[in-house]
Amino acid sequence: MKVGIVSDDIRTISGIAQQAKYLAEGLASKDFSVVNFGFSYKRLAAEQLSHNLYAEPILDIDNFIVTFKKNPTDCLILIGDPLYLQYIFDVRELLDVPLYWWHVLDSGPTPYYNLYYYRKCDSIACISQYTKTQLLKIDSLLPVEYIPHTLPEWVYKPDFIAKKKNPGFVLLWSNRCLTRKNLPLLLLAWQQFWIDAGKPADATLVLHTNPAIADEVNAPPLIQSLGLNTTVRIDSERYSETEMVNGYQAVSGVVNVSSREGFGLSTLQAGMCGTLSILVNGYGMADQCIGHNLIANPSLASFYLQGGMQPIDEHLVVDEKHVAEQITRLYNMNKSFETMTYCGKEQARLTRQTFSYTNMLDSWARILDKQ
Repeated sequence: MKVGIVSDDIRTISGIAQQAKYLAEGLASKDFSVVNFGFSYKRLAAEQLSHNLYAEPILDIDNFIVTFKKNPTDCLILIGDPLYLQYIFDVRELLDVPLYWWHVLDSGPTPYYNLYYYRKCDSIACISQYTKTQLLKIDSLLPVEYIPHTLPEWVYKPDFIAKKKNPGFVLLWSNRCLTRKNLPLLLLAWQQFWIDAGKPADATLVLHTNPAIADEVNAPPLIQSLGLNTTVRIDSERYSETEMVNGYQAVSGVVNVSSREGFGLSTLQAGMCGTLSILVNGYGMADQCIGHNLIANPSLASFYLQGGMQPIDEHLVVDEKHVAEQITRLYNMNKSFETMTYCGKEQARLTRQTFSYTNMLDSWARILDKQ
């Protein structure tokens, strides 16, 4: 069977590209022939990546039909937001192949407006339990199942010697500076932890982000105004996957306090590497509130139009004091290498069990074999 995957180009380094890459490589290893119809800002050429894995770049969604007719597949798996995939749903009948969607919602309210897209799909694989619950709320007959994001354990694996070689407390935040990622709240929480702990010189918050992108949170002035120049460091380098794995293995912990999150890739990467995370118990991140991860419990903020009965927007609200408490807990745990090693091994085992790469591939193979 020849499978088409429509996503970011798997040769790039976005979260969607990584998700699509491991699905494509896994299906290719199961003797499916796979074509990645990939979007990228770069002008990448078509390329044969392996015996049965081919990269077919899409310059824009309008030329997808031409590209697909040139290199047709027996089905299509879509990975991404309907905003970028709408054209494919609109011409679904012209394509005349089964359509599958690996889908995620990052917040409420329930997206009844997506029903048009959902009914175009032969199957919808939900990355989070929250997504599956919301879709069944819209229509209990939708063909949905739960297939979470996963990573191969031979790439993302613990290295506790790396932690021992990096003394001190290093907390990693790896995100774009989007408003929903709650960087100001994290900086306030870090400030409270840092002051309460006596301004320890060995404590560092690393922001792996690009602070210069327009229309996003401008991090440097925030850090300066809060007096955190000596304890918060911005790292805007673009690292390879191997380098990122080395980073996750070495840091003391990872933090994600987003108010809207479909899943939380950085915390999954950390867990696979035996590193604990501080995360919010809500939306897609709730699936990762397992093992020794430290949890910030949020409240839900809903917004209505005047006189409206249904919310037009919802997001999670987290108290920075609660986040500061979790940072302090992790900081104290980090003082004992034996404690961090024990908790890290358990976290890696549970993360691999809960988000099994093999189970993900088997689930997709079962869906495709039904065709």
